[in-house]
Amino acid sequence: MEENNLQAQPPIVTEPKPVRSWLKIVLFVALGVILVGGLVFAGIQIGKISNLKSQIAKPQLKTQNQEIPTLNPINSWKTFRIDTLNIEFKLPPQISNKNWEEKLLNGDRGKMLCFQVTEANDDLLSRMVACGSRLYGTLTMGGPSVNYTYGREGGFMDLQGFEKIGDKYYTHVVNNRKFEIPRELVSNFDSPNGLAIIKIRGEQDDTGDFPVQGTPGEGYLGAIINTGNPTYPGLSIVLILDKDISEETFDQILSTFKFLDQSETAETAGWKVYTSTKHKVTFKYPASWYILSEDQKIMDGTLVVAFSTSDPKSGGNLSGIEIVSYSNSGRIPLIDWWREQMGEGEYAKEIESKYLFKTAISSLPALRQEPDSAPENLEMTDFFVARDSTVLKIRATNNIVNQDADKEITNLILSTFKFPD
Repeated sequence: MEENNLQAQPPIVTEPKPVRSWLKIVLFVALGVILVGGLVFAGIQIGKISNLKSQIAKPQLKTQNQEIPTLNPINSWKTFRIDTLNIEFKLPPQISNKNWEEKLLNGDRGKMLCFQVTEANDDLLSRMVACGSRLYGTLTMGGPSVNYTYGREGGFMDLQGFEKIGDKYYTHVVNNRKFEIPRELVSNFDSPNGLAIIKIRGEQDDTGDFPVQGTPGEGYLGAIINTGNPTYPGLSIVLILDKDISEETFDQILSTFKFLDQSETAETAGWKVYTSTKHKVTFKYPASWYILSEDQKIMDGTLVVAFSTSDPKSGGNLSGIEIVSYSNSGRIPLIDWWREQMGEGEYAKEIESKYLFKTAISSLPALRQEPDSAPENLEMTDFFVARDSTVLKIRATNNIVNQDADKEITNLILSTFKFPD
């Protein structure tokens, strides 16, 4: 009985736990996630702002060790110009405060171009010592005309430009001579304006009495500029090395030399302009000149144009200029073309060695062939310039009675030549 009563007792049931504790846990977790997310977002934004600030350039204060840029002193130097060559340059204050002037001094024949201080007012003395170099101050410039003679051996100021053959430099001298400059005394000067310039250190010969040929002598620096001017092909510059001007300053002076627009000189302002579109050449000529003929076929070339300085109806020997175009289909070097035209023989060799010189026309390499005779009182100087597949021969015919004036006009005409594409 008692056993049955025990079996009849109901089972013990455990009460379920309340759900409120789980809700609290979920709530706390959610709040934690939100808080952490907010902190992360705030951190990202602060990082962006900090990064943006770092990109803003802050003014830099110069410290004592930082290099402060200085102005180029050459910019404040005084500018000078040699009108005959249409060349411009600058001189430093220690010598630019002097009164400089350009002079053309007569020789026995031809002229000496000088750029010197006005204190050098003794023209006879200036002619005797070639522009008064070594006598009239620290710096002297000058150069002779191609036909210049004055009864003396060629000094440094008598040089007529230079040429480089291989690794050797040669100078042209009055009376159609040239000689080599000792290689250890000469160096090429890299002109920022594209001029052909060499710098030469002076030295005495073995006797100690005379400068080594092609140099200005001991104690001097020299430079030669190829001007490309048919009448004055070289400009020589002599500097006395002293405390006033150092070699560095001399280099700075050389760096300022530059050519101006040759077609805009005062001497050619009233001249006419001749243009041949067929032959791609344009230049100026005196308004009083006469055109004799143009664009005519002749033997082995084409006559571009021929000018006369006077009315052809008046008769007599006519001076002037004629231009002939020749074919150079192989585009061989100009000197080789010239040699082909001259042919072989002793006469051609003599002309090349004594009367042929390198020059330039409108910055193009050219040759100048001086006359070896003057038939009927006329001198004929030929200029050759190559362009593309043609060679132009420009013949200037001058009356020997008035040859200096005629050559000056020839020089001006050639300075206006342009070869448009």
